[in-house]
Amino acid sequence: MRLVAFLIWERFRPWIPFVVGAFLISGVLGEHARTPTGDAPHMLAISDRLAMMFQRGEFLDGFESWTSLVTPHPPAGYLIPTLFALLGAGMETARLTGLFGLGLCWYGMNLLSRGDHRSPWGPWMGGVLLISTAMTWTLVEHMAWDLLAAGCVAACVGHLHASDGFRNKGHALGFGLTMGLGFVTKYTFPVFLFLPVLLSIRALMRFRSFGGLFVSLLGFCVVAGPWLWVHGDAVFAYVLNSTSTVHTISDSPAKSWLSRLSANNLLYYPTVLRDAVGWPGILLVGVAFVRVWMRPAGRWAAWAVVSGILLLSFAGENQARYLYPALPLLGAIVDIGIRPGIVHPMARFGLVCGLGALLPSL
Repeated sequence: MRLVAFLIWERFRPWIPFVVGAFLISGVLGEHARTPTGDAPHMLAISDRLAMMFQRGEFLDGFESWTSLVTPHPPAGYLIPTLFALLGAGMETARLTGLFGLGLCWYGMNLLSRGDHRSPWGPWMGGVLLISTAMTWTLVEHMAWDLLAAGCVAACVGHLHASDGFRNKGHALGFGLTMGLGFVTKYTFPVFLFLPVLLSIRALMRFRSFGGLFVSLLGFCVVAGPWLWVHGDAVFAYVLNSTSTVHTISDSPAKSWLSRLSANNLLYYPTVLRDAVGWPGILLVGVAFVRVWMRPAGRWAAWAVVSGILLLSFAGENQARYLYPALPLLGAIVDIGIRPGIVHPMARFGLVCGLGALLPSL
């Protein structure tokens, strides 16, 4: 019995910082109880409609309606608020959906922080960085789909690292499954995986782990293959129109192809990153980048961040929330690069608490 309790504790302990942070966010936002804005009312209406169809036993019609969703988002993300609606969450559905996305982020950060210097409490330093940003609170409150995309990105990069060049077939399968899940959740998801996937080819050829590659492709095809097979043409047309200089509806710095090469456009997402974590966070991330580059997990996370910033800069419609998937990866980089170098536990705690206090104001 003691052994079972110990094993359960060891499994649960890395999640305690996330649980504390989730209760903090939920409690504070619950006190204000503001109505979500932006895309949230539209997405909640769709989820409520799907929940009503399932409650009435219209399973085939509900499944057809769900899988036919193409714009503005693919169908997978709607499952989460639909599930909460079926469970009777009511007005809490939006906040719970956002916290579910944060949970996926924490799962991916845990995968990336595995190693000799892993903390038994999980990537808590990176978690404080993530929860201290105002963007996290805003996206949770307004049920932004970018939280779910961030969770898929973090989990996908984490499984890619843990697969050890596709030699670990379990994590290779996890990589394929989360890759497929990301594709059917948010259209901005692939931009963060472009460079990591290209670089993974080198590891694949080095270790010749084609069995792991096959498992990954199988997992991707199981999750995303049927939907992409049926709706691929519509998806391609929607994404092409979204990146077109003719069809874009925003007045962003990237509204024309020539302006996408301008300094105003190229500095848009770096500025968003600075505003998200403040100058203290930028300094901490910069130091962590230098320290973490010699570790595979840090390089995978860094390449994903660079990939996202570069490709989003040329996507045609700049939105600050599109960059949110980079924040959990930066949190993992900070945890991997900074925490092991600070020997005294109280020094670690003081650094993170000071950073958390400064971020909202700088």
